[in-house]
Amino acid sequence: MDLHGDKLIEPVGTVPMPVLPIETSECPPFARVPTRRRRLIALTALTALAAAGVGGAVLLALQHRGPATASAASAVSDGYVPTSPPVSPRDRSAVLQNLSVLASAIDLYSTEHDGARPDLSGGWGPLIDYTSLRGRLSPTKAGDCIYGPYLRQPLVNPLNGSSKVLVVDALPVPGAPVPGTVAGVGWLVERRTGGVAATDAFGRRAFDASSVRSVDVDAVGGWTMPPSPWAPASDDARRSNVQTTVQTLRSQIALYKLQHQDALPDLVTSWDPLVKKTDVAGSTSPAAGVQTFGPYMQETPVNSLNGSSRIADGDGTAPAGTAVGFVYDYAGGAGSGKIWGTNVYGRTLIP
Repeated sequence: MDLHGDKLIEPVGTVPMPVLPIETSECPPFARVPTRRRRLIALTALTALAAAGVGGAVLLALQHRGPATASAASAVSDGYVPTSPPVSPRDRSAVLQNLSVLASAIDLYSTEHDGARPDLSGGWGPLIDYTSLRGRLSPTKAGDCIYGPYLRQPLVNPLNGSSKVLVVDALPVPGAPVPGTVAGVGWLVERRTGGVAATDAFGRRAFDASSVRSVDVDAVGGWTMPPSPWAPASDDARRSNVQTTVQTLRSQIALYKLQHQDALPDLVTSWDPLVKKTDVAGSTSPAAGVQTFGPYMQETPVNSLNGSSRIADGDGTAPAGTAVGFVYDYAGGAGSGKIWGTNVYGRTLIP
């Protein structure tokens, strides 16, 4: 066949071939179609031609190619934001646990800094470094930088592997797009209140805790999570998460002890002393009008390595007698108050 200007001339005796839209700089309507839709259009057209039995014709399909470095998250141009996929119960638990850890760290920072919130717009420094009362950072405990650290290291979102924090004026509702155009966000922090939220597997929407698969297919196979532009959390990341949770628990136990006349919370019986409001005597049903403290954690902590919240009494010198998520040196209130996480089998303590 020959091309003459804008006309396609078919050789005699051939089957007329439909003209495919050729994407050039002069075709703005087609150029505005998202990349994945353009690919679908091209594939559909080629399939139709093959089904029509076109023979001896040269099929020309020009497909727009985006930047080689474009990812599933950065390629969401033209306002297109992928729908959040459902998550497994284990990942949901890990996300909620990290949210609880982050919220507790922010609350403790605020308590020790006269109500000021940590400014995370420049990174995790206010939570992972030592700070002064006015928020000055220091890698070591020196001078007036005597507060913190509140986290062992930046928290990783188990859904997308990102630790990037975006500070927003108002948190989006669950399932809504992340404000702005920043890609690869792992966490959202509200500027005024210090409220926190996680993002979905693509880092583009606020995590919706109600979107959960009925079966943890990570263990039994079956439905597969759509690919994320970031690597999913590995066992190393989950181990790091356990260590961060433990560090936060130690800080909250110390704060509880400070506010309850040097008494340790009885976590061997239940997590209530940390997840409910208490009076100075430690009662989780305080009388009306009395001063209350806490809660120190937003929800019951979960060991992200083994999914357990069970806690055993121990001084850390021996493995747990039964599979648990944590070991706590309570000893009837006479212990050290130290707490440890356990490994994937729930027995060996993680240092």
